[in-house]
Amino acid sequence: MSDTSQTELVQRARSGDKDAFGRLMKENAERVRRLVSRVVRRRADTEDVVQMVFFEAYRSLPTFDGRALFAQKEIKVTLCGCGG
Repeated sequence: MSDTSQTELVQRARSGDKDAFGRLMKENAERVRRLVSRVVRRRADTEDVVQMVFFEAYRSLPTFDGRALFAQKEIKVTLCGCGG
């Protein structure tokens, strides 16, 4: 997916479009999982952190500034919170 499409989906999600956020999750899930699994070794823990990434992403939509790709920002915030 292109950055433009990610940006459009983020804007739609910020406006309350839950389908847009679901699409962001679906399109970023594997990339998020791969990045998280490099830091978190246990598969069960990886899945928990992936869920936290998307929870944090949803929670922070109102303050998203568009400077980083959506998933990169949320992975960084979540891993910092997990001691990563």
